Amino acid sequence: MAKYAIENGVQNTARKFTTDLGSPVNESTIRSIKSSYMRRGLHKQFENAAELPKKDRGRPLLLGKYDAELLDYIKSIREFGGIVNNQIVISSAKGILKYHDSELLETLDLTKTWAESVLHRLGYTKRKGTKAARSQPEDFEKTKQDYIDRIEKCVEENNIPDDLIFNWDQTGVNLIPGGDWTMDAKGSKQIIYAGTTEQCHPKYGFPKSWNIYHSENHWSNTDTMLHYIEHLLVPYVTDKRDELDLPLKQPALAIFDVFSAQIDVLHRANIKVAGCTDQLQPLDLRVNKVYKDILRAKFQDWYADEVAKFLV
Repeated sequence: MAKYAIENGVQNTARKFTTDLGSPVNESTIRSIKSSYMRRGLHKQFENAAELPKKDRGRPLLLGKYDAELLDYIKSIREFGGIVNNQIVISSAKGILKYHDSELLETLDLTKTWAESVLHRLGYTKRKGTKAARSQPEDFEKTKQDYIDRIEKCVEENNIPDDLIFNWDQTGVNLIPGGDWTMDAKGSKQIIYAGTTEQCHPKYGFPKSWNIYHSENHWSNTDTMLHYIEHLLVPYVTDKRDELDLPLKQPALAIFDVFSAQIDVLHRANIKVAGCTDQLQPLDLRVNKVYKDILRAKFQDWYADEVAKFLV
């Protein structure tokens, strides 16, 4: 159309293509196409061209020429049995850009959605343990108020100081943050290893006040709960009583959610737990998520540095 307009004029081109196409073709449209054709110098470069060259389709790759290097790196991680998930993809990309082009890294927003698209292009799928969906009881507001009232009443009746009120919760913290799933090629087999001795604990000088312990399957159970009480809670309460010059029998208050390791007695008494820990557990609401978000960000920075060192 542009070539015809150059050779025959805009008006003649509009009439011709209006007739050929059976619908109006405006002269302004012809002028725009002709101008684009002339501006790009195509009338000189492609004297015999019948149409404008097509532009590349689809979105440009966010990492540009470094995208292929990222894909190769992710595939190598899986080949050697490493974990691959969104956080690994984002951290790896940051490391590659930090090595090659730190200025480009500062301009990019490497999101979870982008990481998922990278894994999708690699043909990787999620592997994730499933959980039953939680449902909030119909009388949640009443349950919530009863919960708060019981705490206030207990503290008031027993004159419990703030130092003897403690919140207790369990939460899983992955050594490699990024959710409870990894990515692998479709159809590959899954292998899970769980350490059974103290050798499985990280080789790190933990503070003396930390209690490093595990069950056979690494989940909290009655044994781990009792171990925690014996080695952490009882010593803490004893020390606080002495520090505050309180009687030996001064009550303390432990606030903690109930889960399978703690509700055997309740089940035997035919008591159904409300299951509102995610709405009422203070640590769930204020501490655990914030801590994991910070841990995830720190992991990304550390992993990016390690990738950059590897590329040197």
